[in-house]
Amino acid sequence: METPTPRILAVAPAARALVDGEPVTTAKTLGLACVLWISTATGALGASRLLEGVDYGAGAAGARLDLYLPDGDVAAPLLVFVHSRFWDHGDRDRGIARELARPLQRAGAAVAIVRHRPGPAPHPAAAEDLAAALAYLLERATELDLDPKRAVLVGHASGAHLAALVALDPRYLSARGLDPERLRAVAGISGVYDLAAANAPEGDD
Repeated sequence: METPTPRILAVAPAARALVDGEPVTTAKTLGLACVLWISTATGALGASRLLEGVDYGAGAAGARLDLYLPDGDVAAPLLVFVHSRFWDHGDRDRGIARELARPLQRAGAAVAIVRHRPGPAPHPAAAEDLAAALAYLLERATELDLDPKRAVLVGHASGAHLAALVALDPRYLSARGLDPERLRAVAGISGVYDLAAANAPEGDD
């Protein structure tokens, strides 16, 4: 099966993404689209693995990832998920992230749940951590049985903001030696992208 053409995808405040150029507008449909997309060209499934608390080289406490790896006979597509931490809180949504990871893992995808430095680390620490996590995973694709040509980045709430920032501002990935075109798709769910507008007093235009 021919691999789709890579493209960076637009995001919007609601659950919205583009998967291979087609708009996806609800969280449920987004999840289904991801499952259908990643399940193509995957191998036979068996036991799965979890690598928990992996230090991805950001050089900061709390910057860790959990990697859910399927068992198959071909390199697995990779979904990297950044859950909501309100930029500076702890792992309040980590359980939700696990529930996202497990069915995708069973469908034949590798899923990385990325945790970045919480506050009071100043901006752009969280974005730099996410870029470091992506570099860690893609540079070790062969070792981890990942398909580096099928890497998808997804974020929820504050994680959606970070995913969009890292995907659309090339400085973050370039600092890690990566081209943003390495990402097959980017999706933001319930994200805040215009922080100036979000923090403006009521009544301001």
